Amino acid sequence: MAQEILHSIKNRTKGKIGWMSVKLDMAKAFDRVEWIFLNKIMQKVDFPSKFIFLIMTCLSIATFKFNINGHVVGHVIPLRGLRQGDPLSPYLFLLCSEGLSSILKKSELSENAFGLKIARTSPKISHLLFADDNILFYRSNIQACNVIKEPLSKYKNISEQLVNFQISSILFPPI
Repeated sequence: MAQEILHSIKNRTKGKIGWMSVKLDMAKAFDRVEWIFLNKIMQKVDFPSKFIFLIMTCLSIATFKFNINGHVVGHVIPLRGLRQGDPLSPYLFLLCSEGLSSILKKSELSENAFGLKIARTSPKISHLLFADDNILFYRSNIQACNVIKEPLSKYKNISEQLVNFQISSILFPPI
């Protein structure tokens, strides 16, 4: 899907509305997941309370020790984050990304800068989420650039997720 949309942006014909894709990479995405935020998201999407309790228990009972020069030391109890390598973590992170998706959908309703159709009868696609990578699709104009900031700032405030601007990128169509 992402490849088809990027191909459509890249090969647009002159005179048509230009679109840009914004690839966002979240900084230390799994490490920054706030458990309270994850809990609220699971409640909001109507997961059963028993399931939410089991997930939150799995997250909160983990402890870590350090092996320094052959000696096991320390006892760290994490207060946030998802374990990388845990098969459940990408799915839990995608649940957190639903928060961003929801904010983007609300922004779409108030702004006409979002959402690209790859065919006349297709629905508008404004964003695609892949674990800690997100691709947003906007009109290629100054107004859209200003619109991007608000939903990202709102998401940062509620989730503590930060965009890594060093790795993120923007693809503009040919002129």
